[in-house]
Amino acid sequence: DSLGKLVTLPGAVNDLHLNGQVAVAGVAAVALIPAVGSGRRIAVQSILVTASASSIIQVIISGGPSSRTFGYASPTGGFALNAGGAPLYITSASTALSVAGDVTATFNVFASGYSLSN
Repeated sequence: DSLGKLVTLPGAVNDLHLNGQVAVAGVAAVALIPAVGSGRRIAVQSILVTASASSIIQVIISGGPSSRTFGYASPTGGFALNAGGAPLYITSASTALSVAGDVTATFNVFASGYSLSN
């Protein structure tokens, strides 16, 4: 800053920030944020899910060999998660961030995060 003090940004500098938005209509995984390149991973900082289905939807995020259930979207509702300091999820190297549901229903997902090297 103007006083010579170190300025830190939560997560990453602006050039490394990533966002993805997708409508999911079923149980097949859909890419939310594409792979960011060789030797790089995606750190997810926030997830927002909105649903208009008549049943509860289990929202599953994956990015490599492991998957993680992030939450359950209530009928005609949704949920939001924010990491604060530490990432909610980090993908494997050179892997896209994908999302799927456990029932054939339509829901929307928005994710925000940043790219980091291995």
